[in-house]
Amino acid sequence: DTGSVVRGNRIWWCGTQCIFTGDPGKILVENNMIEETNACGSGCDGPQEIALMGDTVVRYNTVEGDDGYGCNSCSPTRPGNTVIYGNVFLSPYASCAGGGVITASYDYNVFAPGSKVCGAHSKSCTPTLANGKTWTNVDQQADYHLGSNDTCALNAGEPGDYPSQDLDATTRPQGSAVDAGADER
Repeated sequence: DTGSVVRGNRIWWCGTQCIFTGDPGKILVENNMIEETNACGSGCDGPQEIALMGDTVVRYNTVEGDDGYGCNSCSPTRPGNTVIYGNVFLSPYASCAGGGVITASYDYNVFAPGSKVCGAHSKSCTPTLANGKTWTNVDQQADYHLGSNDTCALNAGEPGDYPSQDLDATTRPQGSAVDAGADER
């Protein structure tokens, strides 16, 4: 049972959080392209692209920036129980979520080089985008479609559990296995 669904969006230029739930609930976040929250500059308090509390599933998104699941430092604490798979995390990932009132299960994600890689089947690489270049930290207006020559996200998704379509309603998978992130190539 999922209380809310956030699906099929390109989100960028957010003030503080692009997707935020302040109180625990149930939410599914899938097939979104989400770009960094720097619209308010250094005046933001704890900006994150994804900030979720409660029971959540975060799958097949392409995310540039930070994510968080639950809040140990809040009063009262806000639990997070999250399953995170099939995503592409473009920005360096400092640590895996978990501890205190937060549990997080990672698998089949793609992380930027130099990141903490979370989950047994996850990998580290930089995707090639549809413009023919590898990802760099410039404004893309949350357009992270994969290039035809990308080998990073190619076949990197969870083989047994994925949405039937990607962000653009392209059937998944297109090849022998499903691609990670919001775009199926």
